[in-house]
Amino acid sequence: MSERQQAFKAGSPTTSSTVNVKTGHKWSSETLATLFPLLLKSGVALTGSKTWDAGSVTGAAPATTTVTVTGAALGDFVPYASVGVDQGGLSLDAYVSAADTVTAYLQQHDSDATGVDLASTTLRVVVIPKSAFGL
Repeated sequence: MSERQQAFKAGSPTTSSTVNVKTGHKWSSETLATLFPLLLKSGVALTGSKTWDAGSVTGAAPATTTVTVTGAALGDFVPYASVGVDQGGLSLDAYVSAADTVTAYLQQHDSDATGVDLASTTLRVVVIPKSAFGL
């Protein structure tokens, strides 16, 4: 475990309490709003970005792409993926698909709907190594 990970587990010097995460614990939005900035500031979180033109997304044809995130490993958490444009009703999700690689996908859940074509944008992802939680 790196010094940054140890410091985070011990508690951030800028906060008045530590964050305890248990396997299977369902996080509230308030907890997430507190936890992830701490992970980012502590240097535990990994990030990646790329320009992405997803093309036309239909219920039958989701759009996928990969982003290089150095240090990402299978089983790590990808709590955040975002694009810099209105998602037009599409859902965006991401996961670590291989070492140093995050796969993101845009999906339309209504198979009868017409395609949604987003403008070219920047895709950003945040990866939290499972080791940050002692897993």
